[in-house]
Parts: sequence; C-alpha cells; structure tokens
Amino acid sequence: MVKITFFTHSYQLMASIVPVLLLLIKRFLKLWLPCQEPKKPFMIDFARVFIRTVAYLIAILSCTSTTISAQSQDEESIALAIEKLRIVMMNPDSAVLADLASDELEYVHSSGTVRDKNGFIKEFMKRQTNVTNVVFSNQTIKFSGDLAIVRHRMVADAHNPGYPPLIDIFVMTVWKKEGGKWKMLARQAAKLPDK
Repeated sequence: MVKITFFTHSYQLMASIVPVLLLLIKRFLKLWLPCQEPKKPFMIDFARVFIRTVAYLIAILSCTSTTISAQSQDEESIALAIEKLRIVMMNPDSAVLADLASDELEYVHSSGTVRDKNGFIKEFMKRQTNVTNVVFSNQTIKFSGDLAIVRHRMVADAHNPGYPPLIDIFVMTVWKKEGGKWKMLARQAAKLPDK
C-alpha cells in the first residue's frame, strides 16, 4: 500500500492559513472593542482587511491544490510502475523490463552485485533471479523535483540454487521522469539488520 503524503500538505496548508485568520480576528477585535457602535470607517477598514485575507487564502488554496493534484497523479503513476515491476519480476517480459528501466539504470543487489539496464533485463529473462510470490510492503514515496524515492520491504520465494528459499530485504529505488514516464534510475537492496 502506498503511503499518501496528502496529510503533510494539509498540515502545511493549515500552518499557512491559521496565522492569517488569527491576524484577521485580532484586527477585528482591535477595531471593534473600543467602539460602542460600529462606525463607518471601521466597517470600511474591516472590509478591506477581509477582502485581502480572502484573496490571499484563495491564492494559497489554488496553488496548493494544484501541487497536491500534480503530486498525487505522479504518486499514482509511480505506484503503477512499481506494481508493474513486481509483476514482471515473477513473469519476465523483456519489453516491460526495458520500458520500466532508465538507460542509466544502476541495479544493485543486497550482495553488492551491480547491473546496468541490459544486465537487469538479462538477469530476469535468463531467470538468474527467479522469484515468485513477490510482496512489497510498508511502501513510501517521496518526491524531489523530477525524481521520486521509493522505499519498501520485499518478501519473495526464491528459486535459485545456492540461495536461501526466502528473500526478505529492504529496497530503495529512485525513479526519474523521462519523456512524461517514470523510469527506474537506481535500485539498492539491503539485508534486514540483525536483531
């Protein structure tokens, strides 16, 4: 399951709106309390402050909602790409593997073995990595410009002679947007820490 970062954005949005609302209330009380009856200059001043505040809030909301919308679309695209990767690891298809990988791919196993794009594709097509029942859990996605950093735990059944029958590792992948598509640029696996 993908951890959505929407709540972080909501918190940031509230953090920027609350001071403005407090300022508006403070201004209102400062102008209203000394008056027995509302006076015309007070109402004009209050209306100006109110209109400016509403305009400011609308600007913040429109910018933030655009950012959140774009980021959640990217997050959905990344999640779909990762799901394609999970499936193609079990049922290798050279066209799908090539489509998911950047030409500059650095694919690193927990053993330290490094593969480029061609090595990554050959490894799965020749079943040097032969896995079934692949599960990704505790997945997080973070964005930095046109890059996305994805972390998850991977558990799978392995069918490679000389290797343990169960793979249980942490994986970090870096995805880059290339021509409107998210491509895996780097992958690093790590063994679980000793307990």
